[in-house]
Amino acid sequence: LPVGCSRNGIAETFDTSQYRSLYGATKLASELIIQEYCELYGLRIVVNRCGVIAGSGQWGKADQGIYTLWVAHHFFEKELRYTGFGGTGKQVRDLLHPDDLFALVDLQWQELAACSGEVYNVGGGVQGSTSLRQYTELCREITGKGVAISADETTAVVDVPYYTTDNAKVSSALGWTPTKGVENIARDIFRWLEAEEQNVRPIFL
Repeated sequence: LPVGCSRNGIAETFDTSQYRSLYGATKLASELIIQEYCELYGLRIVVNRCGVIAGSGQWGKADQGIYTLWVAHHFFEKELRYTGFGGTGKQVRDLLHPDDLFALVDLQWQELAACSGEVYNVGGGVQGSTSLRQYTELCREITGKGVAISADETTAVVDVPYYTTDNAKVSSALGWTPTKGVENIARDIFRWLEAEEQNVRPIFL
């Protein structure tokens, strides 16, 4: 396996100098600029490379917030589509709830002097990962509804079939681990949709 890639996911030592994507390149460029400001002006900074953030209050779209969108489309009974990798829905990502991210940022704020300048990979990890196909079954269970799912077999050149975050560095440094798994996140989104149905309906429909 490449350096920084293991059964635990992708670590901070994974090579980011090779071809990425325009989206990934802008993130890396932001990191470099922040680090330059930190060095030049003596600022205290921490860089968190987050997994897929998902939770209530998120306006899910196909390119951002797909896991919120997936619950919402089941809730409102709208069609969905598996895209790429044969259109099977088997691509895997790890999910990070905003509450877990906030808890980490709070810890980092308290320990800012010690962790300033560090780059941390932060996500749900292997335990907080799911394929879209698995997530579909969970959405059906939680909402009690099934929706039609079409398939587009075309895989974007920048897409990857599997990504999970190795949280070892941040866990070791700050004692942080995510507490909300995939089912917690999906149920949290569902409860929000139920509570705010009239307000969010025009956005998702």
